[in-house]
Amino acid sequence: MIGCVICPVFRPVDKPRLPNWPPCCDSCRTRLRVELAEIPDLYALIPDHLEPETGTGVKVSGTRTPPLPLRLDPLNLLVAGPKRQPVHDLFHDQYGPQPPLVVLDLWVAEWIDTRGQGERQPVPTITTLTGWLLNRLDWALDNHPAVDEFARETHQTLKAIRSVTQSHRTGASVGTCPSMLRDDTRCDAKLYADPYVDSIACGRCGSTWTRRDSGWLHLAAMQAWWVDNQTEEAA
Repeated sequence: MIGCVICPVFRPVDKPRLPNWPPCCDSCRTRLRVELAEIPDLYALIPDHLEPETGTGVKVSGTRTPPLPLRLDPLNLLVAGPKRQPVHDLFHDQYGPQPPLVVLDLWVAEWIDTRGQGERQPVPTITTLTGWLLNRLDWALDNHPAVDEFARETHQTLKAIRSVTQSHRTGASVGTCPSMLRDDTRCDAKLYADPYVDSIACGRCGSTWTRRDSGWLHLAAMQAWWVDNQTEEAA
């Protein structure tokens, strides 16, 4: 059986899991849904991070170049311009990653073409595009030939938004990841639980535990077993 096609995106340090429902394993299905759903709320925070941070360095006399009125990295993600084009520098090179609105809009258009059901392109806003994609995500996970690329671009888009909004880690610490890696060592990365998200995902290996189906209880049991096992070995 072929391994999960999305595992290399979320857990590159370990070999792909064998999915119950090919071509994607259950953990990657859950994590992709969580990451896609997280984009609108974080995207709404970007305008709060447009202004440059106040520096404390010494002013150099004779400097003629005025400071930029806005930070380019969050401005690029907001898609300035009437045609939703990325921000470019003085040499006409694109500044930073593709804006989320562009990424999502292109994927919606691609899914519409692949599905071939005569669907209309929704209004191009972050909320409507992510909602449209979430409503058809199960179809894509089962049928789309490039769902791994969609997962990779969604993950990269979310990372870019987290970077400019300083939202790398949310929620409370809930211990470390008990999953085993390919070399038979414990992952041991720190885990965080967001009160507004129904899953806990490891940022290192990609293991995911959902609130439903007793996933969180299973995580707690795995962590407790590891502690007990280590205690017995030390005795």
